[in-house]
Amino acid sequence: PGTAALVPVLATALLILLGGRGRDGVEQVLALTPFQRIGAWSYSLYLWHWPPLALAAAAGADPGVRKAIALTAISFVPAVLSYRLVENPIRFHPRLVRAPRFSVGMGVSLSLLGVVTGLLVVVSTPRAAPQSDGPLPGAAVLREAVSREELLRQLRDTTVINPLPEEATRDRPSLYADECQVNRSGATPVVCERGDPRGDVTVMLIGDSKIAQYEPALDDIGKRRGWKIVVTTKSTCPLITRMPLTEEGDGPYESCHQWIQSVFEIVEDVRPDVVLTSHYSEQAWDPDTGAPSVEEMYRGMLEAYESLEGLGAEVILVRNNIVGDFVVRDCVSANRDDLERCIIPWEDVDGKGSGVLQERVAEDGSYGFVDPTDLLCPQQLCLPVIGGVLVYRDGTHITATYVKTMTPFLEERLVEAAGGRLP
Repeated sequence: PGTAALVPVLATALLILLGGRGRDGVEQVLALTPFQRIGAWSYSLYLWHWPPLALAAAAGADPGVRKAIALTAISFVPAVLSYRLVENPIRFHPRLVRAPRFSVGMGVSLSLLGVVTGLLVVVSTPRAAPQSDGPLPGAAVLREAVSREELLRQLRDTTVINPLPEEATRDRPSLYADECQVNRSGATPVVCERGDPRGDVTVMLIGDSKIAQYEPALDDIGKRRGWKIVVTTKSTCPLITRMPLTEEGDGPYESCHQWIQSVFEIVEDVRPDVVLTSHYSEQAWDPDTGAPSVEEMYRGMLEAYESLEGLGAEVILVRNNIVGDFVVRDCVSANRDDLERCIIPWEDVDGKGSGVLQERVAEDGSYGFVDPTDLLCPQQLCLPVIGGVLVYRDGTHITATYVKTMTPFLEERLVEAAGGRLP
């Protein structure tokens, strides 16, 4: 599933390599009762650790690392019970022990039963409605003054949704497939170009996935208006001079800090006319207090943008999109006949998140500012589907399809925010 999987795989290989050599240190440690018990329960743990994580995701909750560890720890309870009450009684049943053929036959039969049950579940699951042959309007429906009542009526009348919520995680910018975004462990920037490669104006997108999500719109705008779009982003990494905070919020994000330093060197070489930036986090790591700090983030943002201005770039902040406390995609999948249940309550998001800080920094530093909130929450209704298009692909990011329908709005606002720097 990823490079992180190398840790347990290589650790297991190392233990196997070191094992069977007599009573050395490795053998003595693994012979201790706790390790023996975990070894005995390991298959049951393998089977039981995933359901709690899957149920949490299905309920629309992103557990995070600490809660995921806690949920996995809880799985020890059903694992030990099933080991003692199901696994061992069957495995050591006298009739099965005496008749290997019968044991194999039962194993094959149970496996086939599992396959058939899975197929029946797939067949009986309601299928999504067929998709429209043509493009859906998405944000285009907001061109006209639409009342709150009309927006709710449109949501209730929705019969076609694009992308399907079950496929939404794949509806993201092409830069992911092109490996343009650096993951959380990486510290070396990757630079990709979009828009018009021979454009007279250079626009850089710098930040985390919250600015990267607008790449489809910027690519289209750049091609039409003659802008060369240069993209360099890193997961959960804001463009600041101070020490960023890890996604878990429990310490300094060292690889992000190293990445930022290298990005400034790239900016010196590229000399962009405009830098567009956005990010998710509203706190940075304060080394003096050893704790997260909003003010540390505020100072780090101002210092970074001042440095960019010193390199001749016009800085434009794109306000972080509204983020609810549940996964909209999963809610839509579970409530196709009652989409109003998936509206993010305005009172839960108004005045919260990094967007508030970005607005403050833009005002205090007189930077350009683009606010897409009214395109996500028209009439303060944070709708799951607008104009037939699913708004969010996961818990916090906008689908690439909806971003594309936002393109005319973003184009107007970017040109205005740039103060004449963008033709």
